[in-house]
Amino acid sequence: MTEKMSAKEQVEVRANLYEIALTALGNAGYATETVKGGSLVDLGNGQFAVLNIAVKNSEKFDVDEARQQYADQQTKNAEKKAEVAAKAEAKAAKAAERTAKTEIEAE
Repeated sequence: MTEKMSAKEQVEVRANLYEIALTALGNAGYATETVKGGSLVDLGNGQFAVLNIAVKNSEKFDVDEARQQYADQQTKNAEKKAEVAAKAEAKAAKAAERTAKTEIEAE
């Protein structure tokens, strides 16, 4: 059985992790600011990321399930990426075929 962290301990852990993450982001050239729900990271192109750190108790959070969900999502992303690449390749092949046909007809 895991010993549950007190609210004070959770606050301290989150603060330390935010300090580490925000320092690293600052060193990488990203501007950050604290907002409700976490920290805002300015990606510099009109886009922002929100960094949120949550402390989870292993009795209420299934680490293996979270890992499996991530692996499943990565597999799904790879399949989608391959599908998009195959469609782009087929489209490029058709375009090349049309170009070759037009060149032959022009001769």
